Amino acid sequence: MTTKGLSKLYEHLTPHERLPLMIAASTHGDEAEWGRLMYSAPRGLYRVPDHYGLADALLGLVLSHIIELLDLAVLYWRISGDLEAHSEFFGDKAAEQPHRLETSLRLVAWRYCVLVDGWARFCEGLNIEPDAQLKDLDVHKTLLESEKSARLMAFTHEEAEAHLRASGDDNFRAETADELGRRLRRDLDRLAARWGGEDEPPTRPGPGTNVCPAATPTSPPARGPSPCRSTDRGPG
Repeated sequence: MTTKGLSKLYEHLTPHERLPLMIAASTHGDEAEWGRLMYSAPRGLYRVPDHYGLADALLGLVLSHIIELLDLAVLYWRISGDLEAHSEFFGDKAAEQPHRLETSLRLVAWRYCVLVDGWARFCEGLNIEPDAQLKDLDVHKTLLESEKSARLMAFTHEEAEAHLRASGDDNFRAETADELGRRLRRDLDRLAARWGGEDEPPTRPGPGTNVCPAATPTSPPARGPSPCRSTDRGPG
């Protein structure tokens, strides 16, 4: 029996059977198969608090923010270790001129600080504390220690932009913390708006991304626990 023939049975799949198949289809770039699995899934109606969409959108941005910070933190400490090893090996000769590792370290530190400050600007516009959803996480101490060290090493905005332009793009313009804060707010509004408008046809995500489409008011949330935990399920 062909895959297309088997698809007639897809509506009977359980969520635990369907999700692995969607992940496999996404990994192999099979958009048609992903669509068949997606559209054949039974639909359910859920009632949630009116702020659920906004909270779900914020949760998505929080997770993305943490991932970005941790990615840069790992890179920062790796370069820092390489630079220390270089200094120990070459001794006084290493101090005669700045090493390219130091430039890389200061660029990563600058970007880390931009992310932290941009997030603070974003949260300020929402009247929430920047660490409100981070301080209870195990990684929070790591993020704070990385920020403390990065503040000491970071390029200024002008220095970072000059180095990045010197790398090849004379017209390069580095994003500021204020600009990042505004971009995050636009992203929040765009994600939250999905709960208030008409459903959009789902598209197959690329390899390595979440295969679950964004939740809508008429379908279960795609992500895990959020600030809205008291979901009242009902017939709609």
